[in-house]
Amino acid sequence: MSADQTETPVISKSRERLYFILAAVILMLSWGGQALYTAAYRPMPPELDDAYAYICKSMALSEDPNLKSTAMTDLMSQLEDLPPQEREEYVLYKSMIVTNYHWGYSYLLIALRKCGMSWESGYQLLFIFDVFIDAATVIFVAFVFFGTRFGSAFLLLCSILTNQMGVTQGFHYGVCTHLAFALTMIACCLVGQRRSFTPLTSSAIIFLTLAAVSFHPIGRIGTAITLFFFFLRHGTVGIKHNKLLVAGLAFGTIVMFIAPKFIDSPHLKIITIQDGAGTPPSFSEKIKNSVISYGDALFFWTGANDQVLGILKRHRVPALMLFFLISTIGLLALQKSNDRIVLLIIAFIPPLLADSILYNPFSHGGIFVRVFQWFGIILAGCWLYGIFTSLKSARLIWNKRQAIANDLDHGIYAKVMVLCPIALSLFAAFISALLFIGFQVERNINERGTMLRRQRYELLPEYRERVINGLKEGESVILDQQIPLEYYISTPAALKTNIRFLEIIRRMTNPEKWLDPAKNRTRFILALAERPNLWMNGMRIEPGRTATIVSKDRDLRNYKIRLYGLSEGDTAIIGNDKQIIGKQATTFSLVEKADSPLTSLQISAPTTSGPVILAGIISNETDEGLHWAWNEGLIIRSHDREKREEVTYPLSTRQYEKQLNIQKVKILGDEGSMLLLEIPEEYRK
Repeated sequence: MSADQTETPVISKSRERLYFILAAVILMLSWGGQALYTAAYRPMPPELDDAYAYICKSMALSEDPNLKSTAMTDLMSQLEDLPPQEREEYVLYKSMIVTNYHWGYSYLLIALRKCGMSWESGYQLLFIFDVFIDAATVIFVAFVFFGTRFGSAFLLLCSILTNQMGVTQGFHYGVCTHLAFALTMIACCLVGQRRSFTPLTSSAIIFLTLAAVSFHPIGRIGTAITLFFFFLRHGTVGIKHNKLLVAGLAFGTIVMFIAPKFIDSPHLKIITIQDGAGTPPSFSEKIKNSVISYGDALFFWTGANDQVLGILKRHRVPALMLFFLISTIGLLALQKSNDRIVLLIIAFIPPLLADSILYNPFSHGGIFVRVFQWFGIILAGCWLYGIFTSLKSARLIWNKRQAIANDLDHGIYAKVMVLCPIALSLFAAFISALLFIGFQVERNINERGTMLRRQRYELLPEYRERVINGLKEGESVILDQQIPLEYYISTPAALKTNIRFLEIIRRMTNPEKWLDPAKNRTRFILALAERPNLWMNGMRIEPGRTATIVSKDRDLRNYKIRLYGLSEGDTAIIGNDKQIIGKQATTFSLVEKADSPLTSLQISAPTTSGPVILAGIISNETDEGLHWAWNEGLIIRSHDREKREEVTYPLSTRQYEKQLNIQKVKILGDEGSMLLLEIPEEYRK
């Protein structure tokens, strides 16, 4: 019996199903529509560091399966040179860039590549596909565990949830962790829906759980949850009648947890902190750090923090307790007619906690928050049912107020006994709903905006090709950060070149081993431009914000700037002058902006207009085809949206010259979001 049968029907079954379908469509539009819009709006995939991590590892699986290429050998050698205190960075970069623990996902990407799609387009397609699979899985969960009546309200709640927590992306992001766990949730739905299993159904459940592991190691936890849920749901009788299913799930669970400890393949081994240098954290340290992370995740997810209207700002624990109190009320109410939801929650807990503590690579509690995204979906349903139950209880007491008053001989005491439970129920439901739903709506809006803006870079294939074609045998290229590195090695030709990963080399005790231009014959530097609020080919100035260009000893009247907006008719304020700008970049001379030497200039976007993009500043005298006046003593100050503070960015390449111990580098290009430099030949001899 499903949860929607707990009350006397007041609407027809056909109308229930119609409402459920409409709610399902709203969920699909909310999650899937955002994924489609993001893919259309952004020229490159969202979360570029993650996207190109999947792409470059998929390309390596196709072109360099043993990771013996020149580039991968160089990268591994540099990782091995990290000192013991940098073991977490070793694990981070090895798992992000080298080890392919999601080979099932990679083979899908490779298949799309062989069908003629680019790596980026294939990734975008899988991104969209994953979001729709996640939404379809939630709909299946609603149908099986909550029924069509309450399931409609549950799906409407899910349409505003992002479940973004800590290091994870929300459900509006299509990542392989979501896809892996979605498959195991479908398996759990099949286990919960049926009392007996045909060979086809048993095979489907086993296939889903094993396929989940191929998409991400988190599928191991899903397999364990599915097995545990089967035991709770069907008991020993179910085991006797479904030996094939139980044997397959048990075998898969055991193998998937034990096998990685004995696998040396770079495409299957799951990297842990023990693989890094130095002493791994003790078991007690893991438990302590994980418990702290569990608490932080729960506070964040339930809205028990200081981000929602300042309510309960200093009372995080009471807010969290209120959420779980109402969730418990909902769970108990559901349990009367539907024990499946209780058994599923119980099945989640042991594998979730155990693997979160035992497998603790570089972010404490990282596994917990990833699994809790799906556990939280179930918990949100219980919470919503608890809200309905609280409101129903208040209505029930109100309807029986006359009988209660008669029993208590009327008077003020009778009124208190009637009104207090009603007030407490309504107050608890209101505060909890305000915190949870208010926070989720706020988070949803923020995350969807971040999804469109974050890492919206313009990476130029011509720069990558110029480096690959320009490198002679034995010469190397320096890649300064993770995104340029992943982007560079995501093409087969780059695997044949020597690379130096500056982000890793900076952390070494002997960086000169890899940075000496003569020893390493280093010719190029391919870097990500470090402008504040980096946006495509410029820096984004939000409405109401200001960017300030400051010169130490040069007159800014001898410079010109390039600006554009995201819409036609946007307004930019240059100094005290308002200028109308459009989508095409417009060049403005600063010669008439002041009567005396100008050493500081503010550029702002009015609150009534859209964002302004500063796409360059160049001298009137020395325009060499570049977009920025490098090494002329100019700095830019602006509020950084991600860092939430004002930052200062010098237009300078001196940091690279200092690290390489040379006098000057040649700037070959600064288009888009990249910077291409060449080290003069005299330093490479």
